[in-house]
Amino acid sequence: MSATNSSNVLETPDSEIIDDSKKRRRQLLVKKFKQTLDNIADEGLVLMDCERKVAELSKGSRWSFPDGNGGTFYLDQKSLKTQKKNWEKKVKNGLYELFKEALKGTRDSVPLEKLGGIYIPVLCGQAVTKFLSADPQRFGYVDPTMVVEEDGTSHMKDDRLLIEQLELARGGLTTRNTIGMLLIIYAHVNKLQDPKNGQFIIADDHMKECFGGTVPAVWYRTKDENNEKGDRFFMGEAVKNNLIDRALNTFEVIEAHKPDIKNTTGKSSNSNKNDDDEQSLKFPDRFHMALFQNINALNYITANDFKKYNMTDHQNRIKNVNIRNMLVREHIMVKNANDAAKLIAGEIKNIKKKGTVDQ
Repeated sequence: MSATNSSNVLETPDSEIIDDSKKRRRQLLVKKFKQTLDNIADEGLVLMDCERKVAELSKGSRWSFPDGNGGTFYLDQKSLKTQKKNWEKKVKNGLYELFKEALKGTRDSVPLEKLGGIYIPVLCGQAVTKFLSADPQRFGYVDPTMVVEEDGTSHMKDDRLLIEQLELARGGLTTRNTIGMLLIIYAHVNKLQDPKNGQFIIADDHMKECFGGTVPAVWYRTKDENNEKGDRFFMGEAVKNNLIDRALNTFEVIEAHKPDIKNTTGKSSNSNKNDDDEQSLKFPDRFHMALFQNINALNYITANDFKKYNMTDHQNRIKNVNIRNMLVREHIMVKNANDAAKLIAGEIKNIKKKGTVDQ
């Protein structure tokens, strides 16, 4: 495969997919904005209705309603005041989150087509390659958004299996943050989020086999005198230098670097002693989604490493225009699938919430 000047990375029509991605992100943001405002308006209307009901009460009286869980909810001036404060807080937080979302992508950053920064090409280790070899259904579809036609029929926007479209990624070559998004997509599609605290993942057997089984991580990290990140070594090099007595899997490297991680429960604010099963699980059976970054970083070799370790074949490969264009296309496809999966997960969560209220 011949080397090509990487300054001529994207050519028409490949450059158009960058604009398509930005357009889709705007569409998703508009949809999210509408959903947030609709939820705020719906709850506001309910509060107005409650205010009218409370105004009709005589002094010392209160309304009672079934709460949908076999109990009773009482409404009086005091509880109405609490509900209004909660609603005002939701309005403030909801609009603030939308504001932060709208700011994303407005800061100066490395353009995707340059394949630098978070988009730098990486070569995946055995653990990630094994992870991506799961049943294609477990990574979902290119675009699972449902489209409803005028005649009432519905279909998926793009029902091609996502992982089957990622030729380079399946072969171990992708961009740095594409792996992280595929981990998140996998968690959404397979419903691995803790129902009591969605920031935590309950690892399934495939994830445990890839990152907690016999497959070693690419890197081992030491600690410096301040107990912070030290140097990193290829796993074989760490064993050879007697830093460790055997190759460690990904979860073992994380635990060695974060010895207190098993004490992290992450219980939600509304949890109680009866919420036992999921939240009693400890690492690596249950862990915070932020650890996807650690799992990711321990299992790839970046383009900078290609140069550092004289990996000439890989250096030449990522200079090829066709390869670079494929990396961009695959990244955008995964980004769009990730956005759609998060949006659908949010819609399902809202439906469940409304269903509880309507009971």
